[in-house]
Amino acid sequence: MPQISFLSNVMTTPFTMLGQYLERYHFQFEIRHYDIDQIPQVLSSALSDDYLIIILDNTFFFDAFINEKTFEKVRFLETLLRNFRKLNKSKVILSNVYYAFPDFNSSLNMEQYSKLIELNKEIDNISQNISGVSILNLFNMGARIGFENFVKMKNKFLFQAPFSKYAIEHICKEISKHIYLYEKHRKKVCIVDADNTLWGGIVGEDGVDNIQMDQNYPGIIYRHFQNQLKVLKETGILLCLVTKNNVEDLEGAFSRRKMPLKLADFLIRKVNWFPKSENVAEIARELNLGLESFVFIDDSDFELAEVRENLDVVECCKFDTQNLVSNLQLLENIFGLNALKITKEDTAKTSQYIAEKKRTDVSRRFTSAEEFIKSLSIEIYYSINNDSHIARISQLTNKTNQFNLTTRRYSESDIEKVMKEHLVFDFKVIDKFGDMGIVGVVIIKENVIDTFLLSCRVLGRKIEEKIIKIVQDEVSKMDLRGIYLKTAKNGQVEDLYDKLGFQIAHSDEKRKEYVLDQTVRDIPHIMAVKVRRQAQ
Repeated sequence: MPQISFLSNVMTTPFTMLGQYLERYHFQFEIRHYDIDQIPQVLSSALSDDYLIIILDNTFFFDAFINEKTFEKVRFLETLLRNFRKLNKSKVILSNVYYAFPDFNSSLNMEQYSKLIELNKEIDNISQNISGVSILNLFNMGARIGFENFVKMKNKFLFQAPFSKYAIEHICKEISKHIYLYEKHRKKVCIVDADNTLWGGIVGEDGVDNIQMDQNYPGIIYRHFQNQLKVLKETGILLCLVTKNNVEDLEGAFSRRKMPLKLADFLIRKVNWFPKSENVAEIARELNLGLESFVFIDDSDFELAEVRENLDVVECCKFDTQNLVSNLQLLENIFGLNALKITKEDTAKTSQYIAEKKRTDVSRRFTSAEEFIKSLSIEIYYSINNDSHIARISQLTNKTNQFNLTTRRYSESDIEKVMKEHLVFDFKVIDKFGDMGIVGVVIIKENVIDTFLLSCRVLGRKIEEKIIKIVQDEVSKMDLRGIYLKTAKNGQVEDLYDKLGFQIAHSDEKRKEYVLDQTVRDIPHIMAVKVRRQAQ
């Protein structure tokens, strides 16, 4: 059974209740606890843990007030975690710090809180700089709950057990969110209804001027919810709209009422009277995405049930019109919409899909695929063992299924280790419609192509031919060998190596092995594409 271990400068045995939260998501873990105040010793050891949860009470960094030694402790912690990463593959969930300072003087009090924020920013930097580390945000939880509800000072000093039962429940829920996000793929699309979801009321019946969307209750709740959706979009979630409405009424609401979201914020809009499950399925086809990556939000129990009945893998969530304020926690409680880290490619997701739609529209003007591809003016930028791309490379290995020859999954720490001994190529694609970001990965171990994958959004452009040519040129002293491992989803690339000029060396039902003789310099059908190696 996989293991989760707690490490802290305070008692962690109360956090054993984490198991109850993990069971809700069908996760089974053995939960263990290291002795108190063993942080340097444990982080200097090789461990068998799958997850290491580090809970830091303020006393690890300071007693009553923050001083210069506090920040020395942060640097010490970072050094420990860097050494830990060299020895271990465990995923680390590291807490930041929550504390309430005495208020002898408002200026001194604000100075301490400023230093606390600076301290937590430095802790957050640790997660950005070391792979496989995410931040458990005690600072935010404590701010919400309040210090007296979060910390029991008497228990802190008597038993080294500072957290209240209420705080422990919140912390366990947040830890379960982290583990969910480590174990499962992030959702890609959030589809929302309009009436009584984006605004109060029904625009077709109440009229544009009477829908609730203003600075007063209840309109202000809908405004806040729209603001949250807008931020969610900026983190890489694609927003789509499915509503039973007349097009003129819907467009009038967005054009005449001032709202945080604009129609253009929704990548695809289905405004009609068809069953909503049909609209959701059509969006999935248009985006070429699996329905398991969709979240559907509606205020109607009927509409939610209809989508659940016909598309059971779509996560359906209710916007509660009977308890409006509760909806301000709806999005963060849909774990799949959250993210442990946001990559550059995530933030550009909507613009990339808009550009892809333009490509699709233009492609219809051409009679041959070759002429269309040539018109795109494709450029490929690649780098080798670029540690600044580790997060994106790991992300691609874990979510790419269709164009993935071996479907081997790698954590950030795995990629970091592979880069030290082997070659990890990443490929960014740009064309006249825009930058698609890093969309391809090839990992070479000795002379074997261990991993070869491409994001689905660049398929059909013969990018794979140019990538193999680039790899071939970079490892020209080797006879490249390729492997295809069959899965339920990668059938489209079963014959890829055959098409690229590789010779079959072994074949059975689940595995094929190939070799590419390096005397064969020309790969069939290769397209003229500009190639540049990126400086690191």
